[in-house]
Amino acid sequence: MDYVPLRRRRAYRRRSIGENQRRQGAKARRAHGSRGAARAHAYGARGGIVQASQRLYTVAPKFEGWIQKLHVNTTGQAVRKGEPLMDIYSPDLITAQQEYLIAWKGMQSVKDSSPEVQASMHQLMESALQRLRNWDISKADLKQLQRDGKARQYLTLRSQANGVVLEKPAVEGRRFMPGEMLYQIADLSSVWLLAEVFEQELGLVRQGLAVNVHVDAYPTRRSLAQ
Repeated sequence: MDYVPLRRRRAYRRRSIGENQRRQGAKARRAHGSRGAARAHAYGARGGIVQASQRLYTVAPKFEGWIQKLHVNTTGQAVRKGEPLMDIYSPDLITAQQEYLIAWKGMQSVKDSSPEVQASMHQLMESALQRLRNWDISKADLKQLQRDGKARQYLTLRSQANGVVLEKPAVEGRRFMPGEMLYQIADLSSVWLLAEVFEQELGLVRQGLAVNVHVDAYPTRRSLAQ
């Protein structure tokens, strides 16, 4: 058995400890550097802005009629909820108004009658009123119908939301059928940005990630999104 002098053994031990410490320090620096790179990593992606489908509204009457007058007649025009879009004429609407007025006047005439008679007349009036509501006739027009006491030849269809007119097939004098689209309105207060992300970068995308948006039309502006 070979004996190693004590001084040489202590020097070897100090050298081994020093090398281990240097290796651990290098590993720690590499690990720290990789985490820092992940935090600072940024990448770009091209995409396009589209309206959110849940903020898209279509004006499609549930009855047949004719367009008498357009209050909103250009695409790109901003509209507010309740703003008049067009005046329309519809024989079905006139008939529905007359049925409601007959029931409403009948309700006034049976105030002193039995509860059964009043309940029956009230049911007829509510049924006629609900039919007009289902056809998107506004509360203001229904109140005016009660005040005037007679059916109106032309009724106004109003916007159901704030937004911008994207499509407008409506033309004055045109006949429309039930379910036919006459306006398409989009609420652009919140939109979607559809971006094309490379497959190797999909792992970096997560919900709530901050996005800096640059639009070609406004090169000096930056918008924050997520």
